[in-house]
Amino acid sequence: FAQRQPEDNAANFRQLFAWHAEGKLKPLVSQTYPLAEAGTAIERLGQRQAVGKLVVLTR
Repeated sequence: FAQRQPEDNAANFRQLFAWHAEGKLKPLVSQTYPLAEAGTAIERLGQRQAVGKLVVLTR
C-alpha cells in the first residue's frame, strides 16, 4: 500500500498523528528501554514477548 499509494499512505499517517495530538489515540506502552538496551527490546519483539508497544529512548 505504501509503495502503490504513497499519497494515501501519507494522508493516513497525518490523520493518525492528528488523532494522537488530540488525545483520541493512546497507544499502550508496556515498557521503555534506554538506547543501550535496544537489542533487548528487539529480542523481546522477536520472541513475541511484548504486550503493547516497546519504546527505545534515544536521549
